[in-house]
Amino acid sequence: MAASQGGEALGGRVWAWQRTQFSDDKVIVADAPERYTLEFMQDGRVQLRADCNRGGARYDAGAGRTLTFSPAATTKIGCPPGSQGAEFLRQLSLVSGYLFASGNLVLTLRLDTGSMYFAPLPR
Repeated sequence: MAASQGGEALGGRVWAWQRTQFSDDKVIVADAPERYTLEFMQDGRVQLRADCNRGGARYDAGAGRTLTFSPAATTKIGCPPGSQGAEFLRQLSLVSGYLFASGNLVLTLRLDTGSMYFAPLPR
């Protein structure tokens, strides 16, 4: 389980996507955060939910709080119109690092193009 310098860890909770803030000031807000989640497992896998689809990927959390995901393997259920599942998965493919801010998880995107913000779901 990857931990930050403050003792906070990626694992041990389910993280719900709240929004993504891009460097060009564009913001995408999750319409239903509980439908877009990540759960980091100790064995290097991440379980995810992307709206009506579920799946997983491998993750690598390295020195300096770098973070990368392998391509996600998910179910292929057709989600209702307006689903943000494909966009959520696209953004995860761009993740390059992580940090914690006020108990929340922030995933930074490659080339400083933006950040995905997650809050822990109640246990």
